[in-house]
Amino acid sequence: MGSRTVASTFVTQVQLRSFNLIGLGLLLVWSLSPIGGQAILHILYTPEKFTTSDANITYFNSRQQSYSAPAGPFQTQWYPGFTVLFGSSLLAPTAVKKSSMDIWGNVKIPYYSSLDSNAPKDNDGWIQVSEANTSLIYSSLFGIPLFGLEFGNTTLNIESSYIELSCSNMSTTPILETPTKELIKTDIISTSGPFVSFENASDHTSWNIGYKGEDVTVVRDSDNSTYMYPQFCPDCLPTDFADVSFPPGMLAFQEYIGFDSATSIFCEPSQIYVESTVFCDRNSGSQHCEVTAQRSSLLPHLPSEITYLSFPQVALGVSALLPNSTPNFGAVNQFQNYLYDPLSQTNIISGSNSLSNDGFSSRLQSVPLKAFGDRLGQMLNAYIYSSMWNATTYITGASFTGIENNLVGGNNASFIPANTADLIAMVQNRTAAFTVSAAQINESQVYFAFFPWLIIFLISNFVMLLAAIVGVYYSRRTIIPDYLGFVSSLAKESPFIRMPDVGVNMDGMDKARMVKEMKVRLGDVSDIENGKAQVGRLAFARMEETSPVKRGRLYV
Repeated sequence: MGSRTVASTFVTQVQLRSFNLIGLGLLLVWSLSPIGGQAILHILYTPEKFTTSDANITYFNSRQQSYSAPAGPFQTQWYPGFTVLFGSSLLAPTAVKKSSMDIWGNVKIPYYSSLDSNAPKDNDGWIQVSEANTSLIYSSLFGIPLFGLEFGNTTLNIESSYIELSCSNMSTTPILETPTKELIKTDIISTSGPFVSFENASDHTSWNIGYKGEDVTVVRDSDNSTYMYPQFCPDCLPTDFADVSFPPGMLAFQEYIGFDSATSIFCEPSQIYVESTVFCDRNSGSQHCEVTAQRSSLLPHLPSEITYLSFPQVALGVSALLPNSTPNFGAVNQFQNYLYDPLSQTNIISGSNSLSNDGFSSRLQSVPLKAFGDRLGQMLNAYIYSSMWNATTYITGASFTGIENNLVGGNNASFIPANTADLIAMVQNRTAAFTVSAAQINESQVYFAFFPWLIIFLISNFVMLLAAIVGVYYSRRTIIPDYLGFVSSLAKESPFIRMPDVGVNMDGMDKARMVKEMKVRLGDVSDIENGKAQVGRLAFARMEETSPVKRGRLYV
């Protein structure tokens, strides 16, 4: 009766100093209790399992036609939204400007020229891209929206295009004065050229931009192709334009320092076509996308000299709308201040306008020409990108399902995974969004059973169940009263057992240890007719002085 718990079973064996098979059996049986309790905690474990599946991802086509014009759908519908997004991007935190994503979670495409020049190319021409590359510069303030990303890791390849500016000349000239003493800010950028702008600079103009180059729409003015004017994009032109000798254009940027001087920078634009591997990690709380590899596009495209600016309406739209894309607070011009220092919000918000620096040199003189070209290119690409089909709504997260599901026809979207031939056709058809196959890796926790612990658990439960069954069985079979406690206590109260005279200061366990070899039982001590009297007597006595209790007989 001293073995009702694991601890008491062990203590009882120690105190009795009696180690036998029964005690060992009790210890083994009771040890199943803590072992079984621990087993249930270790049966199941949840390792992380990665499963790869195919996914269809839709992305916005940055090679479609531009609606950049002084007047038209972009100016009337999307331009107000563009100015809000443009200003937000200029004032974005430094971490966002350096990040692989824009404010709205769209993946940004790096300048191919900013990749590590020492990085090796694989056999397919891919160069690995690392965000740790401090020289990495993104081609636009806006990223490419992706639609259809699920939880997990997704890898896909996207085609894109951007304008890269190569600036090689900076000069400062005095403001001109006409014979009538009228001040003329510039004779370089005007409505009549040589660098064509939508309007002439006024007294309040702090900077101006103009373009000089051959009009691509008149190179083959007799062409009746469906891909000709007024679709303004290089890919809208017939493919045999690749054989046309087309001279590079030139972009002129002028900043006016009060009424003293004008600082001019001349940049040659090139249309760059790239293919980028994009990796996205999405969970319930966040999404991160980045370009992990890049190469020159293998899809057919026209020479880099033919850019979006080669279409006069696009170039005029740039000169008309881009200067008004940021708010001018008195002497502050955010566009200019971004060119000076794009990572300083204080400078962008409160930096002085060049018109307020009368008598001082232009701050552009402290900006390297490479940095100037990259920054102006970022803003120019953001503008041209936003002038495409309803781009501003998709940049901010609108679903592509609003675009008609059609493989052909301008400004439609394809939701069918495209192969290379499909992409070539859709690029020329000005399809607004492409769908490509992607590899999606899902990380999930799965349940696995650890069979050794499972076996231990089953054995423990079986033994406990068996013990319970045995207990029930013997409780039904036993006919004597169940009042056993310490055997030594029962022996002391029995007149049929002579206990050692040891005094009253010895506890029950000590007394039990003294009589541990004595065999006792609750049996019949009747001495009438050798225990065959009609009514027997039950008593706790030595084994040899009692007879077994029999069913059907009366006892007192």
